[in-house]
Amino acid sequence: RTLGTISQVAIATTTTRSKVSKVIVIVIGIGPPQQASMSNCSILRIGPIDSENGNASRLRDAIARHFQCGGENRPRRDENNFATTMTISNRYFDASILLLGLDESIDAAVEKAGAMPFSSIRHEEDGVILVFDASVRGDGLASFDSLGRVHATAIRNDRAGDLLRLCVGTYNSHNGGPSPSTSDGSKGGEAEYSRRVLWCLDRGYEYVEADVSGEGLERGHDERDKDGFARVVEAVGTCMWSSRVMKKRGGVIGGGLGGGGGDGGGN
Repeated sequence: RTLGTISQVAIATTTTRSKVSKVIVIVIGIGPPQQASMSNCSILRIGPIDSENGNASRLRDAIARHFQCGGENRPRRDENNFATTMTISNRYFDASILLLGLDESIDAAVEKAGAMPFSSIRHEEDGVILVFDASVRGDGLASFDSLGRVHATAIRNDRAGDLLRLCVGTYNSHNGGPSPSTSDGSKGGEAEYSRRVLWCLDRGYEYVEADVSGEGLERGHDERDKDGFARVVEAVGTCMWSSRVMKKRGGVIGGGLGGGGGDGGGN
């Protein structure tokens, strides 16, 4: 018989030592598959959001829409709060994600959005996406150089993420909008790009430049080596979130995967 409860195993332990070992193998090998648990949720923070019509908000909304595809991924939004819950589902695991702003309180966001049975959820600060305007130089509010202060604040508040860190320079090419300041082909542009990449590497971020126009958001998802928005959602969809529940594969619960590989949830 398949033994599925602790009491059944306890009864079996009254037999000989050799039989007990066989029972344990049976329980581990063919016991009931692991079920998704709603007691753990990963936090992914994004910002700073300069305005609801800016590039950062377009990126945030595009991530939520991407993981709304496929039936199981249905983010929910509150009109007064952009807290979004979504389930990332790929061939290896399912994970529950709460998308928040850099400064948003988890308690307030979840209660306003009515996202989950709040009292039973454990939240883990797993990821952060820093966003800036890639077409701007200097130390303005939306510039790359402003991110030093933003990162320091996130570290101080334990909101910098332990599993995923992306630094995304956004631009909007719609109707001939400005391109990234690093793409002009000049030595200055190349030096600036290198400076940004090195800053990110020193702090554990992956640097990405993403076109948030309608066309840019659709581009490159079928490419093997992705960049732009396609790379952003690939990284989010394949990160090994702490809330992940491994899927049963070939009679065994999957495990032991690295941070990459797999197909990102949503598409």
